[in-house]
Amino acid sequence: MNDFFRRKLPHWHPEGQMFFITFRLANSLLAHIVRELDEQREREKKNLLAKFSGAKLHEEFYNLEKEHFSRFDSWLDRCIEKSPRWLAEER
Repeated sequence: MNDFFRRKLPHWHPEGQMFFITFRLANSLLAHIVRELDEQREREKKNLLAKFSGAKLHEEFYNLEKEHFSRFDSWLDRCIEKSPRWLAEER
């Protein structure tokens, strides 16, 4: 079975695997916050590339992505009052 294909977004279907998917509404975070988070992740990636290689680099990249997700999620929690509330509307 082909476990990867692309339409508008890439799709992976590894056999016997679970998926965790997070959605967020457009404008739920201010653009400058998203940009700052992405810039921080890129700086940290460059630092890791200078320090590690091979399996250790792969492990550090994985940890970095977990940290990035956590920071992103934390910002979503902090901005909840100013975020769009479309999903809270019954219609």
